[in-house]
Amino acid sequence: MAKVPQRYTWVDIISVTIPCSALLVSTVCEQCSIMLVFNCLHNLAPSYLSTMCQPVADNAGCRHLGSAARGDLAVPVTRTVRYGPRSFAVAGPSAWNSLPAPLRSCHIPSSFRRDLKTELFIGSYHQHARDCF
Repeated sequence: MAKVPQRYTWVDIISVTIPCSALLVSTVCEQCSIMLVFNCLHNLAPSYLSTMCQPVADNAGCRHLGSAARGDLAVPVTRTVRYGPRSFAVAGPSAWNSLPAPLRSCHIPSSFRRDLKTELFIGSYHQHARDCF
């Protein structure tokens, strides 16, 4: 086991435990984008961001789809492969749609953030274990 520095944050602990720092960075970025989507859905973010996070059920032609019943967000189609999927309009709703339903139904920001961190940590840990073994 690697030695943990005297003064550390949770990022330091995870990076010592899981040496793949790129995995950690992607998890933190995903957490930030999901928290921003949560804020958009609960009217805690600016309106220009909230317009990028629209439920599928808000589209009249898509109300009958299973994704509307699950509460998924609409993910716009992009024309570019390199930059389109990285934009918040695509990455935010995609990350939100990948969350389990019980987590998406939480309405208390502090509880949601705690459960989200747990979910992402477990997912990144299992991903790291699959990649290493």
